[in-house]
Amino acid sequence: MNLGRQLQQRWSLQNPIMGELPVFPTFSIGLATYPEHGQDAKSLIECANTALTKAKAQGRIQFCAYSSTISRQIQERMELNAELAQAINHHQLRLVVQLQLHRNGQLVGGEMLLRWTNRMGVAVPPSHFIPLAEESGMILQLLPGD
Repeated sequence: MNLGRQLQQRWSLQNPIMGELPVFPTFSIGLATYPEHGQDAKSLIECANTALTKAKAQGRIQFCAYSSTISRQIQERMELNAELAQAINHHQLRLVVQLQLHRNGQLVGGEMLLRWTNRMGVAVPPSHFIPLAEESGMILQLLPGD
C-alpha cells in the first residue's frame, strides 16, 4: 500500500455532524530535502511546491519528491502553454481533412484534424497541445464560432 493511502486510512474521520458517515480526506505531498534540493528555506519551499504541483497533476492522494526533471517538465509545459496562446491569437492552427476510403477506393467519410506548426516550423503533436488546451480552457477558443 502506498504512503498516501496509508495516511488517508490513518486520518479518516468520523464526522459527528453526518452521524456514522466516514470522511476520507484527500491530499497530495511534495517533498524536497536539505541539502540536495536547496540550502535555504526559500529554495526548499520552492522545490517542495514544484513537487507538490507534479503530485497534484497525477491525481489525488499522490506523493512526489522533487527532481530537476520535474522543474524542466513544468517549465516546458508553461512555455508550450504560452506558445499555444500566441498560436491561437495569430491563427496559426489549421484544420486538415483526412479522408476515409473503403478498400475499393470509394470515399466513405472523413475527419477534421487540428494541426499546429510552431513558429520554428516544428509540428507539435496533437497529443501535446490538445490536453494542454483542455486543461487551460483554451480549448473553447479552438471550437468553430458562429
